[in-house]
Amino acid sequence: MVMETNISQVRETNERRVLQEVFNAGPISRSQISRNLRLNKVTVSDIVASLINKKYLVETGFGTSSKSGGRKPTFVSFNKRLGNVAAFEMGYETLKYLLTSIEGKALYHQEFAVKSLGIRQRLAIIQKCFEEANRSQSVPVLGLAIAIHGIVDQNQVLYTPFVELEGLDLVYELETRLNVPVVLENEANLSAIYERDFENNNNVGNLVCISIHKGIGAGIIIKNQLYTGHHGEAGEIGQTTVYDPKVNDDNLPRTIESICSEDSMVNQIRQQKADFQLSRSDIVNMYRDGDAVTQKVINNACFYIANILYNTIVTLDPARVSINSPLIRELPELLDQITNAVPHVTGERTKIDLIENVDDATLLGGCSKIIHHILDLRSGVLNFNGKKN
Repeated sequence: MVMETNISQVRETNERRVLQEVFNAGPISRSQISRNLRLNKVTVSDIVASLINKKYLVETGFGTSSKSGGRKPTFVSFNKRLGNVAAFEMGYETLKYLLTSIEGKALYHQEFAVKSLGIRQRLAIIQKCFEEANRSQSVPVLGLAIAIHGIVDQNQVLYTPFVELEGLDLVYELETRLNVPVVLENEANLSAIYERDFENNNNVGNLVCISIHKGIGAGIIIKNQLYTGHHGEAGEIGQTTVYDPKVNDDNLPRTIESICSEDSMVNQIRQQKADFQLSRSDIVNMYRDGDAVTQKVINNACFYIANILYNTIVTLDPARVSINSPLIRELPELLDQITNAVPHVTGERTKIDLIENVDDATLLGGCSKIIHHILDLRSGVLNFNGKKN
C-alpha cells in the first residue's frame, strides 16, 4: 500500500511538472519535454496523453525532422480554450473587474462605483459579471479571485477597514452561488504575484511590491513564494508607527500611512487649501504648476516613502522593490526623488522601480492565483510573460 501511494505521488508530481513545462515553453515536442525534465520518454508520452484526455493540452502541429530523417515530432500546447478566470478588487469606492483567459490574457475590464453599496449588493454585482461572462464567452469561467484591502489568512478575511462584511463568509457565499472555486488575497500580495508572474523578466526570486493607495501595504516574495506570515499580517507596513516631533506634536504615535499614503496626501492638501473637492488629477496639475502647498505635502511624503523603502530593504534584502502607486505613475519624476533619498548600506543599490501595469496589476495577480489553484500547480511555477497580448 505504501509503495502504491509513493508511485501515485510520483506520478502526480511528474504530471504537474509536464503541465508546467508545456504552459511555459509550449508549443513543445514530447521528446523535448523528456530532455528538459529528464524524464523517460515513455513516461512523458503517457502523461501527455492523460493531460490531452483531461483537456489541459492539445496537439498543435508538427516540427521538422532531424537530419537523419524519421517522423516529424508532434508539438503539444496548453489548451488556451480550457476556460476563463475572473478577478475582482473590492475597494472602498470601486469594485474593479477583469476577465482573462486561462493563459492570463486580458479579455474584458469594468469598474463599478460601490461606495454606497453594502457587501450583499457587491456580491450581486460579482455574480452578475460571472453570469454575463458565461453567456457572452465561448468558454466557461473556471474560478474567481477577490482582492481585499485588508488582512487575509487561509482564504478568509480577518480584517478590512473599507467594507462591512456583515459576518458573511465570502468564499462560501460565492462558491455556493457560482459553483466554481474562489480565492481571496490581500491586494498588495496580488501586486507582488503580478510582478513575479507577469513582469519578472530576470526571474528574481526575492522581491517586494509596495502598494501606495488609500493605505500602504507590501507584498513579499521570498524564494519565489508569497510570504504572508503566521496570521497573514506580513507586509502591513502602513501600520508601522512614526515617532517624529514634526509630525507627532501631541506626542502620540502616527502610522506611516497616515502621513504618506495617497489618501493622506490628498486629504492634507484639501485641508490646507480648504477645498475638499480636489481630485488626484487636480493635485497632479497643481504639483506641476508649482503650487507651494501641494509640492510641500508631496515632497514630505516622498521623504517618508523613501524611509519605508530603506527599512524594507535592510529588513528583507530583496533583489528588487517595485512600487504600485497611481499618483507616482502620473508624476513619474517622484520615483527619482524617492530613489535618490533611499540610503544604502553597501555599495550595491537595490533596484527600485514603478510597477508596469498600475491599473491592472492587482487583478492580474488575482488571475494568476486562481489559475494556479485551478491547475493544482505550486505558486510561482507559471510564467505569463509574453502571454498578455
